[in-house]
Amino acid sequence: MYSKNRLALSILAAAALTLSALATAAQITAGEIAGKVTNEQGEPLAGATVTARGDCLQGAHTVFTDGKGLFDLLQLPPCDGVTVTVSAPGAADVVWRNLEVKS
Repeated sequence: MYSKNRLALSILAAAALTLSALATAAQITAGEIAGKVTNEQGEPLAGATVTARGDCLQGAHTVFTDGKGLFDLLQLPPCDGVTVTVSAPGAADVVWRNLEVKS
């Protein structure tokens, strides 16, 4: 149904990935990666797997897109060298490497 070579990931913010920080003086600083996964026609892909990995993340952080193709990886520590992989049935994976989560 979806082309093996064409899985589009459109992003909700002006940057390639939305990296926003949530912090207060008394709390640990954390970042977030959010976006929208769509097919080549721009239609949202529900149930796509979005995984962030990196040495600084202490393991993989995985979420699934909702009915509108939206995802939000929350409570990520500020760091760089993060890899985000998007997978959907019938489509090739899309991978971004060396991303930075800012505080």
